[in-house]
Amino acid sequence: MTSEGELCFLSAIELARRMRTGEVSAREVAAAHVDRIAAVNPAVNAIVTIVAAHAAEGARLADDAFARGESLGPLHGLPIAHKDLVATAGIRTTSGSPIYARTVPDSDDLLVERARAYRAMCDRAKRPARPRTFEEMLNYGVLLHNRGDFAQAVKYLQQALALHPRHESALYCLAAAQARAGDPQAALKALRSAIHANPATRAQARRDDDFEPLRGASEFQALVAPTLS
Repeated sequence: MTSEGELCFLSAIELARRMRTGEVSAREVAAAHVDRIAAVNPAVNAIVTIVAAHAAEGARLADDAFARGESLGPLHGLPIAHKDLVATAGIRTTSGSPIYARTVPDSDDLLVERARAYRAMCDRAKRPARPRTFEEMLNYGVLLHNRGDFAQAVKYLQQALALHPRHESALYCLAAAQARAGDPQAALKALRSAIHANPATRAQARRDDDFEPLRGASEFQALVAPTLS
């Protein structure tokens, strides 16, 4: 029997072989990798947006396809973590910059398209998964913001911040959503915290159209363009 720890260190070829032969399930593979990310990522900060619920649903679909005897692609069930520079439809893709903290692409880059075609586990779930982790709540909040559902965006971003109260991107996204939702005082408070976490956020906010409702407020101007002494 393969241990969860061992699954994370097998080659892609060996891992795919074991899933095709039924020695291990896609669910077991997904769970092992999600657990490994949870254990290591806080120290190395290698993965920006973690969508564990999507991975679990993709693994379920992969196992169901195996159980039905369907033809399996060469990447069947393999977990793939795409670099944050690669556009992934419906999943936050920041290109490693706070400028793109609220970017959720509508389409996949060619690399992701081909991985999906070969049945890798990056395949999207057929129905939206309920956000549970910090990354999933942040991702969903950004997605709602981009759809114009600012009140719901605020709700999920606040839930994300309940788990990580000083997360710079989440604070900034919350401020932008609150500004659009018509809550200027809450927006200013969140923006102040985001700037405290990363002063570079100040310049970003000056150019951000989402803060248009606050442009005329002296407190906003003092935050984003403080007078030099």
